[in-house]
Amino acid sequence: DSQKLRPSQPAKLKVYDYSVPLLQRLTEGQQQQFRKEIEDYKSHHWWEEVGDHTKGDKKSIGTACTFPVAQSIFKTTKCRPCTDCREINKYLPRASYDGFTIFEATALVRGRWNSSYTLAFLDLSKAFYRLRLGDEKYVHIVTDSHRYCSNRVVFGLVFGPAALSGLVLAVLNAAFTGLLGRPVMCKSTREFTNLVPNLFCVVYYDD
Repeated sequence: DSQKLRPSQPAKLKVYDYSVPLLQRLTEGQQQQFRKEIEDYKSHHWWEEVGDHTKGDKKSIGTACTFPVAQSIFKTTKCRPCTDCREINKYLPRASYDGFTIFEATALVRGRWNSSYTLAFLDLSKAFYRLRLGDEKYVHIVTDSHRYCSNRVVFGLVFGPAALSGLVLAVLNAAFTGLLGRPVMCKSTREFTNLVPNLFCVVYYDD
């Protein structure tokens, strides 16, 4: 039954670090780009390096492997770290995202477009890493022969899109409350498309 919760036992603490052979297949430039991204996570304190023999505890929700994915030359990040959270997700409740798909967002903008309108984009860079896990929980991460822990919503966790949608909803409610001078308490990011005449806000995630 898809509505039932997953098993409650903790996920595995040890997983195979398959990022190492994948990195060896990449060019030197791609390897440097990958490691630069990891250093960025560390500098923002989204990841903290830990020892090789870390023991599990009740605060850890499991271990994931972060591996490199080479992207198009047209992408800003040529080699992107992706985290395989499948083992952890086995033991987490399902979570759904109720926002617009890319197709829906594009169709909505095209269908409502007027030559007098101004189009603006607000990008939430590294959005999932802006969110902290609750109850002081954290994820162990292995990559490039190193082990880290993170108390952030690592991209790949099953509840990530729902968590981010909830935060964006809270931010938009606060922003439109200030803009309109009255309480705004929308229950979905979809509701902002018709909230103010001639002003529609379309929230979407491109991953």
